Amino acid sequence: MAGGYDLMDIVALKVIERSKIKTKIIKADIKTIESAMNGQRVGTEIVFAK
Repeated sequence: MAGGYDLMDIVALKVIERSKIKTKIIKADIKTIESAMNGQRVGTEIVFAK
């Protein structure tokens, strides 16, 4: 489907957008999660135009 996003539903994305919740999408494995928690730049950050 064009414009679809398989990781999150549209309602979740709208809540993130409306509430300006800082969100990153990362791989669900322990090394990646640890790296993210330690401040390393991993994954994809969702940003919205102002």
